[in-house]
Amino acid sequence: MDDDRGTALLRWWARRAQERAAREPARPAGTPSSTGASPAPAHALGQRLVGALVPLTRLATVAPGTVAVLLQPDGTVTVRRPGELLVPRLLALPGAPLVRALPVSTAPIHLDVPLTGLVSFDGYPVDTTTLRLELQLDPADDFAALAALVAEHGAAVEQVLLDPVPRACATAAQGAVAMNRIAPLQRLGLRQVLADRWLPATFGGGLLLRRGFDVLEADRTEEDEPTVPVLGRHPVVTPAGGS
Repeated sequence: MDDDRGTALLRWWARRAQERAAREPARPAGTPSSTGASPAPAHALGQRLVGALVPLTRLATVAPGTVAVLLQPDGTVTVRRPGELLVPRLLALPGAPLVRALPVSTAPIHLDVPLTGLVSFDGYPVDTTTLRLELQLDPADDFAALAALVAEHGAAVEQVLLDPVPRACATAAQGAVAMNRIAPLQRLGLRQVLADRWLPATFGGGLLLRRGFDVLEADRTEEDEPTVPVLGRHPVVTPAGGS
């Protein structure tokens, strides 16, 4: 069987598996489908921005709310969208470099940023608080900027995108508080002060959009899990065989 024919048969089989799964819309999360797939229930605060960088050794489907960035052995990078099939080469020579797939969430994720050492214009310290950001990958230019960043950094792209966020937020909060006296800060609240114009609308060179944010009270940060993004289901779903 040649490579093209084998690939066509794999695609046909995968479509059949997807059709069987689609006939079970009421299946609770975590319950195996007729294809054997078992998506884990999502965490209340969402999932990670980037999954694991894995070699593409078997047929897989890009999950909803996700794109898969494929790194070819020759350095070429392509982006596959939800519902697209990821088909490995059938006739790859033993030891030959494999295509690698990096799943990236296009759904909103959450990131908690502690804010400490804030002092008002008239010298009053502001209690330590936590800023909870809702961030989402910008789909502009068909994720071309994301593909370029993955080509340069691989799986470390999550750190490249998220590590500067706390610094940017801390700088914005320090500036906002330092420009206001304690009375208006207490009257308006830190959230309103930051929403006016201080908090950046984008991060990571524009790749991450700020969709929303909240300022958590101290008692809420003790009850909620403070470190986000949270490990969730792997964004690439691999359909299993079965009739």
